[in-house]
Amino acid sequence: MSKQAENPAVVLVVNDDRAARELITDMLEPQGYKIISATNAHQALEVTSARRIDVIISDVVMPGMDGMELCRRLKSNPATSDTPVLLVSAIRKEEIDFSEGFAAGADEYIEIPFRHEELLVKVARLSERHRVERRYREIVENAADIIYTHNMDGIVTSINEAGARFFGLPASGLIGQRLGGLIGEDIVALNLEELQDRKSSPPVRFIHCLKNALGEERYLEGILTLEQDSTAKPVGVRAVVRDVTERQRAEDALKRQSDEYRILFDSNPCPMYVVDESTLNFLAVNDAAINHYGYSREEFLSMTALEIRPEEEVSALMEYVEKAMSANQVAAGVWKHRKKDGALIDVEVNWHRLDFGGRPAYLVSATDVTEQRRGAVAMLESEERYRELCENANDIIYTHDLAGNFTSLNKTGERVTGYACEEALRMNIADVLTPESVNTARQMLARKAHERVATIYDLEIFNKNGQRVALEVSTRLIYQAGKPIGVQGIGRDITSRKTAEDALKESEEKFRSIVETTNEWIWAIDLEGKHTYTNPAVEEILGHSAEEILGTTALPFLHDQDRCEFEKLLPQWISEEKGWNGLVLRWKHKDGAYRYLESNGLPVLDEQGNLVGYRGADRDITERKLAEEALALQAERAALTNRISQAVRRTLDVSEVFHTAVSELGAHLGVDRCSLFMKNEKAGQVVNVAEYHVPHVVPAGSDFDLPQVQGLIAALEKYGVLAFNDAANDKRIRDFYNGVLKPADV
Repeated sequence: MSKQAENPAVVLVVNDDRAARELITDMLEPQGYKIISATNAHQALEVTSARRIDVIISDVVMPGMDGMELCRRLKSNPATSDTPVLLVSAIRKEEIDFSEGFAAGADEYIEIPFRHEELLVKVARLSERHRVERRYREIVENAADIIYTHNMDGIVTSINEAGARFFGLPASGLIGQRLGGLIGEDIVALNLEELQDRKSSPPVRFIHCLKNALGEERYLEGILTLEQDSTAKPVGVRAVVRDVTERQRAEDALKRQSDEYRILFDSNPCPMYVVDESTLNFLAVNDAAINHYGYSREEFLSMTALEIRPEEEVSALMEYVEKAMSANQVAAGVWKHRKKDGALIDVEVNWHRLDFGGRPAYLVSATDVTEQRRGAVAMLESEERYRELCENANDIIYTHDLAGNFTSLNKTGERVTGYACEEALRMNIADVLTPESVNTARQMLARKAHERVATIYDLEIFNKNGQRVALEVSTRLIYQAGKPIGVQGIGRDITSRKTAEDALKESEEKFRSIVETTNEWIWAIDLEGKHTYTNPAVEEILGHSAEEILGTTALPFLHDQDRCEFEKLLPQWISEEKGWNGLVLRWKHKDGAYRYLESNGLPVLDEQGNLVGYRGADRDITERKLAEEALALQAERAALTNRISQAVRRTLDVSEVFHTAVSELGAHLGVDRCSLFMKNEKAGQVVNVAEYHVPHVVPAGSDFDLPQVQGLIAALEKYGVLAFNDAANDKRIRDFYNGVLKPADV
């Protein structure tokens, strides 16, 4: 050890023999150690309670309390349990003396007489080990992440300051308590079961939502590692937990954006409800609200939001609602609610506006923050465990000085960056940061210097192979004597997550572009058949804007015949949870005309596999249908003409030809009677030459004088063809009808 060391290690020499004390002092002081002497064990305990000691050298045989008992007391005291103890003895009866010393907690054992170099080596090793362990403890204690350990019974055995801040208690008050009392017994049991099932597999990762000491819900992402003894028997669990609330909220927002047509409501574990904006009547409540408040769904829907408030808060709520009218989404703070059994609870309320079936409404979430778990535990520290935690952590743990020069890097850091620790210690952080991340790192360092808080942000680095690696880092300043001397950081490789997020965003943009620009009508309906989404193409197809379609069902727009069919089919599809293909329906255009739409629909399921609606696309096939009908009519007329032509070719009998023509025409037109009259100017008559009639209709069989039908002949010459539904009232043949047809009962 250098004699010029600024902070020399302090060695406490405990021996009732003055000569022995002076001998050890003479050996160690030239090496730069600061020596404090104690003549007995009680005096040694007083010294260790008053100041920090780096190494304790104690004689085994002393009057009163011997060295073994002194060692036991030192190791049982949390304040001195990590201080190395070197036992010195001139008496050795058996090998058991060594085992007794180590059982008492001794770190080293040396016999008198001993060599000068042997003592120096042992003291130097213990002093250096103590310094390194203290450094690792400081890293863990100052980490922004929550770091804790517990045994296989779920009892907390260590926890750092970040964990103490989260739970609102000193670390010494958390040690010894059941972890289940802090985060839930079911969570602890589930984690232990998964760890034991995996055994030698990778560590278990989890994300849980817990309330911190302020009653705030925070999302915690953690990595659990099973600790085993030399026989591979599980002895405990260590965990590194990071607050990922902001990231989780961003991911939730991204998910809501990609699925903006559906609100996760009934399956939400947080009590939620929808109330009318003007009357505050409950319009919908989820199962969590029903279970938590004790009201049935029917009871809720007959109440207003005022009825679950104590009377003294009703006026304050009404005043708040009036002030919040201009906002769209608000964290309303903590309010008091009353359960059905009369119990008052404190709830943290968040709300935002929405259109609920065409009615302005508020979607409200009410988180019960009444109970805040507290616990009191005592702190026990294991320096070996802290060192293993840092070195074998699944996240990168590193430190660098204020100039950016690396001062440490753990094994995960070596693996992710590709640089060995020895290489990294010769590098500056600017050597691995991408150009765009350098400014971010500098800004965060400047922020920490002013605010003295840990910061979490994203950076990109180049690994040794020149590849970009995305990291989520948590950093804080390292202080010594109240002054910052460096930066300690924990980094997590998020390259895969970043790639997935970018791909998801690109996919969403492509999908949205296709849906918004396609000529087909893309739609979504709920289980009531109401449209919850429509793209702009509906206005081109039906003449109605998207706003006019949203919230409506298909029934008012369908042709009467198609409406009846759709009303029968939709409930059947819903019960079978199936969709449809190629369904042709006639939809009424805004101009009154009907359009033929070919529809395809697919069922939409929620995360639990429950049917919540349908999505599909409709194609306008009106032109195709009209063309098909025209072709069918043309084919039917051609067949009629062909049959008449065949009759002409079969016979030269004109009367038979006339009869065939009239029969074919009457059957084609579907009329009760069809007659063919020919004008005989020489005879001055119109003669009935052929007639078709159905069985129950009496034949007309009448001939008419030309003067009687002169008006009809004139009308035919003028109009070419006369078609009418009500011959008795058609003014074009009024005289002919009254004078000829009516008397003849035609």
